[in-house]
Amino acid sequence: MKGDEALRAAADQAQHAVRFQLRYRAGVTPAMRLTWAGRTYDIREVDDSLRHQGELWLTAVAKVL
Repeated sequence: MKGDEALRAAADQAQHAVRFQLRYRAGVTPAMRLTWAGRTYDIREVDDSLRHQGELWLTAVAKVL
């Protein structure tokens, strides 16, 4: 690969991981996506262990452009 092709390939694979805290809502799955601040995130993990406190934690990733 040429240098610029290698940089583009690496950029295509770069991801920005974020952990979101939301009010609890039933039915959220990793098959879903969410949008925040104009960026779309793929949900990787749903942690509803604090649902009795009204919290839902999501781990999600977005590609870095």
